[in-house]
Amino acid sequence: MPFLKVEGVRTVNQSGQNATLFDPFSDALALVLDLSASADLLALPQASFSATFQIFDPHGNRVAVSTAYGSAFNWGPRFWISKGNNWGPPTAYQTAEKWGLSWSANSIFGLRGLVKAQYIPSPGSGWAAVDAFDVSPMRWFRVKEKFRL
Repeated sequence: MPFLKVEGVRTVNQSGQNATLFDPFSDALALVLDLSASADLLALPQASFSATFQIFDPHGNRVAVSTAYGSAFNWGPRFWISKGNNWGPPTAYQTAEKWGLSWSANSIFGLRGLVKAQYIPSPGSGWAAVDAFDVSPMRWFRVKEKFRL
């Protein structure tokens, strides 16, 4: 039976470290999902996946950020995907501020990932869903309570 699984959820800083505390203005905040897919899923014609990264604000009981990623299975059965720039010059980093997070009343956030697979059974037939999906556990992280004047 085909499967697509979230093996890990990470929040990564500009040093490439899996971190849980971020300066809202200067630390990069990259969202990372570690994934695995079964061989029978990878063998389907034009198999691909869609992923959604969600940052949850527990005090507002809402999803504060939702961003999508999709691709063919190009990297084999075990791979990772990410959203947010944590390389290059510091001005290019995707920070908590650039993600649009509001930390004035709440400095704790959760990251979760959702993934699903699809394929094209025959040319011109369009996408077909596969019973291969997963939702990660919540990865909690904190934004330092700093403010601009």
